Amino acid sequence: MNEDTEGNESWPIAHVEFASQSLDRASRWVQFADAKVGAMLVILGIAFGDLASHARLLYKAPDSVAAPWGEFAAASLFVALATAALTVWFCARALTPKLIPGEESIAYFGDVAQAKSAEEFRTQLRGLSDQQLTDHLAAQVWDVSRIAKWKFARVRLAFFFVLLFLAAWALGRVILALAS
Repeated sequence: MNEDTEGNESWPIAHVEFASQSLDRASRWVQFADAKVGAMLVILGIAFGDLASHARLLYKAPDSVAAPWGEFAAASLFVALATAALTVWFCARALTPKLIPGEESIAYFGDVAQAKSAEEFRTQLRGLSDQQLTDHLAAQVWDVSRIAKWKFARVRLAFFFVLLFLAAWALGRVILALAS
């Protein structure tokens, strides 16, 4: 191993490469979570538009469709509305993570932006030893990985609720189709 300017052991190059690749992977997972949220919102929006156009029929189905199917149709409307709201809630939460900040990291855009100028940032960067720079990279890998984990927990909940929404929407539409 190499010695840095302060006499501490530097990170082996394989560790530095691993941390850099891990940061890239974690960043892609964050982007993938956001893409999943976008897809769910598109699906929800299309189905919700259809649901809204049939809401009155579903709501009045107990009066116009044989029991118990009319009640099922009306219930499907309320289940769909509730699960649509929960889907939107968890999608919004996935897109706006609120985590307690980790260690300061020169690899984090928020910390970089604290510098008053590009020159000040370059000076900060040049002043770090290899060890310190790698420590900053490792801290950023940890933070981005926490964000990805947090996002995917909300994406899973949103996915669960969008599936429930689709099931309720489909049930209501099938009942209306069979009743007409």
